[in-house]
Amino acid sequence: MTTTHYHHPNAMALTGARLGLGWLARLESCGITTASAAPRHAHESIEVLCCLKGAISYEFDHRPSVTLTTGCFLVIPTGADHRITSGLESPSLRMGFFLRPTLAKSGRFDLFTAATFRELCANLLKKRFTPQSIPNEVRGVLARLADIIQVVAPSSAEITEARVLSTFAFHALASSRRTPVPKTETGLMDEAVKWLETHYAEKVTLAQLVAYMGYSRSRFFNLFREHTGLSPLDWLNRHRIRMAQKLLATGDTTIAEAAHQVGFAELPFFFRLFRRHAGCSPAAYRRQSIASSVASR
Repeated sequence: MTTTHYHHPNAMALTGARLGLGWLARLESCGITTASAAPRHAHESIEVLCCLKGAISYEFDHRPSVTLTTGCFLVIPTGADHRITSGLESPSLRMGFFLRPTLAKSGRFDLFTAATFRELCANLLKKRFTPQSIPNEVRGVLARLADIIQVVAPSSAEITEARVLSTFAFHALASSRRTPVPKTETGLMDEAVKWLETHYAEKVTLAQLVAYMGYSRSRFFNLFREHTGLSPLDWLNRHRIRMAQKLLATGDTTIAEAAHQVGFAELPFFFRLFRRHAGCSPAAYRRQSIASSVASR
C-alpha cells in the first residue's frame, strides 16, 4: 500500500513556508549511517534528490532500480511509487528539494513568476528517473544547505542564507543541460536481470523492459545475450521454472498453484517448459524431491 508524506527517520527539514518560498514544500537533508530500506511511497511533490556522499539505491514500480552516487541528482515526478532499498556505501548523505506542483501565492521571497516556475519544472521532468551529474557550481551550495538544515535551531541569518542558496540551487539544477551519468553496459544488464527477478511472477512485458533500458530492441537483446547467454524471454522462463521447482520441492503447493505463482497463465505451456528444463514432469520432480528429502532425514 502506498504511503504518502513519508519521511526517512534520519531526515531533517526546513519548510518552504519558513523560508518564505512558495515553490518549495520542504528542503530536506538525510544522513544514512547504515544500510536501510523504506516502505514504498509516493509524494505530491516533485522530488529532486541530490547525493552528496556515498551511494543510495531507489526502487520503482515497473521501472529498473536506480543507484544514486556521489555528485549526482535524481528527479522523481509526483505520484511515482518508490522506496529507498539501501544506503549502499554508508555513511551516505542526501539533499532533497520537494517542489510544489504549482507556485503557491504565499511565497514572500519568490524570484520566479508562475510561468518561469512551470518552465523550470518542465526542464527538470525531462531528466526524470535518470541520474544526472550535479553541476560543479552547485555542489558546494548543496553541502552548505545540508549543514544549515542539520542545525536544530538555525538563526535568522542562516534562514536567509538557506533561502538564497536553495533558490540558486533549484534554478541551476533545473536549467542544467541533461547530462545522464554514464553507466557500463554490464551494469545496465545487471539492472535488467534484477528487474526480471523482481517481477517474474507478474505479466511481464519485455517491450516495456526494453524501453526502460533505453536501447533499441535488437541492441538490448544482443547485450542481454552477451551478458547472460540467453535471450530475455529464455532467461525469464528458466527463472520461473527454477522458482516453480522450489515451490514443488516443499510438497505444499499443487502443480497448478506453482505454475500460476511463478507467472505462467497456461498449464500446457508450463508443462512443456518444465520438462524441457528440468528433464521430467512437474509431478515426477515433486515426487523425487519429496523422496530425497525423506531419505536424507
